[in-house]
Amino acid sequence: MKLLTLIPKQGWRHILDIKDLYMAKIASNPEGNKVFVIGGAKDAKSKVTADNVNVYHIDVNTIRQETLSSMIDARASFGCLYIPK
Repeated sequence: MKLLTLIPKQGWRHILDIKDLYMAKIASNPEGNKVFVIGGAKDAKSKVTADNVNVYHIDVNTIRQETLSSMIDARASFGCLYIPK
């Protein structure tokens, strides 16, 4: 899976490859400095799903990964949305 960021008037920029994760869902915050990667599967045909939740903190020169609490049930191909407080 590839993480990309949209740079206004310039297009998409590659940020990071996340290996061995398919069908995960992504939500980003409006400020654009956090990307949440939630669930997924280990390969494109697998019925084995993941319960992981990771947030990537993206700054100009660095990317820091933080692992959050896992979901109660593992899943792939679902919807998600970031809602600020």
